[in-house]
Amino acid sequence: MKFVTICAINQNMNIFGDKVELRPARKSDRGKIYDWLTQSDLTSSIMGPPDYPDHPVPSWDEFCKDYTLSFFNSSGDGKGRNIIISPSARNKRAIAAYRKAGFKYISTINKAEQQKEFGVNEFDDNIIMMKKITANE
Repeated sequence: MKFVTICAINQNMNIFGDKVELRPARKSDRGKIYDWLTQSDLTSSIMGPPDYPDHPVPSWDEFCKDYTLSFFNSSGDGKGRNIIISPSARNKRAIAAYRKAGFKYISTINKAEQQKEFGVNEFDDNIIMMKKITANE
């Protein structure tokens, strides 16, 4: 069985793994992504109490403010069009899923480095993972 995962990548690019295919997020996916983020059995593993009291589950308006339409189309301002995977080190399930998709651990990043490179982030224990994309992928 192959799973299709929606993510914000170049609008014309899909990434294929043995069990996972990543494809660009579309405007029609926005509501589904919000629901997956805020109402799935994984929500407590990435935000909200008890493990993440410092990062509450966002409202729809907060989500839309952070993830503008440019994350869901190729004609926007470019935000959300790069693959940057920087999960909290506490999120073991996400890290395992990213590894299955071919991402490799690069480094741990502290909050100051994170803010300099990527802007403000709520977590202070992120890691950086990367997948090199080749022409035949």
